[in-house]
Amino acid sequence: MYSEHLQKFIPPEFDLAKYEKSANIELIYWVDNLIKRAKPLSCFLNSDHEFTVYKCNSESESESDKGFYDFVSDGLDERELFERDVRLNILSGTFVDENIHNLVQAMFIDETSHAVSIISEMNYADLISLDEKNITKEKRELFSTVEQSRFPSDLEKNLGELNNPIYSYSVNGEIDLSWLKVDMSCSDSEISTAFNDWLKQHREKEESLIKTKRRMHKLKKINKTAFRKWHDAKVLAYIDLVTWNFLNKQKITSINLGEILFPDPRIISDKAKMIDDTTKPYAERLTSNRFIRRVGKIVVDEKRKKIS
Repeated sequence: MYSEHLQKFIPPEFDLAKYEKSANIELIYWVDNLIKRAKPLSCFLNSDHEFTVYKCNSESESESDKGFYDFVSDGLDERELFERDVRLNILSGTFVDENIHNLVQAMFIDETSHAVSIISEMNYADLISLDEKNITKEKRELFSTVEQSRFPSDLEKNLGELNNPIYSYSVNGEIDLSWLKVDMSCSDSEISTAFNDWLKQHREKEESLIKTKRRMHKLKKINKTAFRKWHDAKVLAYIDLVTWNFLNKQKITSINLGEILFPDPRIISDKAKMIDDTTKPYAERLTSNRFIRRVGKIVVDEKRKKIS
């Protein structure tokens, strides 16, 4: 099937047919498959031959030498764990484990669980966390100098930087959480309209600040059409190929990847360009912590609705 010059880049167990199931699987299975590949791809993207991405980030001396998977490592070192993950991904192609439904339900479906909800009420733990992360001594002193204002409008005008919105940021500097006040005395329609206006302005501002070197694939809608696009771009097979070649210290080019992932001779498009413009950006975005957290919450909210 493949030319001789490509054989060294192809794992013995690799078979594109194993990935065909990804065209018709549910979002919960996509989440499972992406999570299984996120850490290996992260090591590859960071050219991390020491696999420090797998290391525990704890600052305590007793934990600093432990590996990411020590609790299930069975005596394997970081490289062996990495190899095991990549090998299992290639052997399976697309994982479809029916038990994942029960696992999600057992772990996350709980009316009191805020951590896995797209929208939830702010609790005291959130407030204390925000206090520790965002409210410095200087901010407290600034507030104390103006809080005696006679009128709320005067207070707001004099707060200066304290009027800035509070955000929680990811390790990549992207906004993870935005904290809002809602006047519950207003009607549902008024609240919905106000929220939609705020969201539109926030998204426009956020997008204007994002600068990218190449075209970003916006992942606004997550549905069957999106799943088909991810399948057609050969995202899972791409991740498995680049991580396997990384392990074997082989540099595989976009040209090589295009020939392997899109072997159909009837495809007349520039296959290397397809890899660079579509497959690679999809792979990086779909395995990011931000995206996996987002789709994980969508899955949990959907299951919560079904059983409530």
